[in-house]
Amino acid sequence: CSVCGHKSKRHYNVEVHLKTHEKNRPRPFECEVCKKCFCRSHDLERHKVSHQDKMYSCELCGKKFGRLDSLKRH
Repeated sequence: CSVCGHKSKRHYNVEVHLKTHEKNRPRPFECEVCKKCFCRSHDLERHKVSHQDKMYSCELCGKKFGRLDSLKRH
């Protein structure tokens, strides 16, 4: 992604991701904890995990993550 650096092996996923940066795009799905809003319901569901206890730890530095894909990207 030229906006935030998000990477994906599939070009289609990057195209879909780019749409999340559109300023006028409706974001009807709001997190009850932090009030962050999302375009897609599954993005909100994935985000909610970030408010739970961190379950995945880096074996090298000990940093903890709520999502396995975040740990792998780290």
